[in-house]
Amino acid sequence: MIGERSIYRKIQAALDIAKEGRSKSIRELEENIYSLSPINFCYTRIDKEKSKRIPYCSKDSIRRIIKICEDLNLINEKGKLTESVGFDALDESKFDKILSKQILKILKQENISLEKISSAIKNNLLQANPVILPTSDAIWNALGQPFQYEHFSSLLTLLGHSRALAFSQRKIFLP
Repeated sequence: MIGERSIYRKIQAALDIAKEGRSKSIRELEENIYSLSPINFCYTRIDKEKSKRIPYCSKDSIRRIIKICEDLNLINEKGKLTESVGFDALDESKFDKILSKQILKILKQENISLEKISSAIKNNLLQANPVILPTSDAIWNALGQPFQYEHFSSLLTLLGHSRALAFSQRKIFLP
């Protein structure tokens, strides 16, 4: 089961808020999400002086998810859903397929395919002595560090959630 605070669910929450069309910019969409404080972006902090839990909504998390949504062409620069894929992604039956298709487009721009990822896992990592566990950082290194690690790791995780790539609970990816 995918957790409510996963990247996958955060994207769905951001799209649900963007569908309202109230935003005129990315910044305004960030503020709209922040003002609604969806559980996907909320955490608790411990105030040691008062020994209390204090809820807070993470603006950094909201910004990162909106950036991913922009990169995946789900949200445009006006903070609205894109006509091409953003609105279609609201349909739960299409969400996984659209998400994986958009991710594969990004990877293709870096000359990376699922076959190349699978080959890196099978040939570079699992054949090493000792075996290297196929985590996102090991795959990233095996592929020659194609772009920023955090972005690559997020994309692999999303491919796993959308069932385009298999992975275990520990983020060990399988060919």
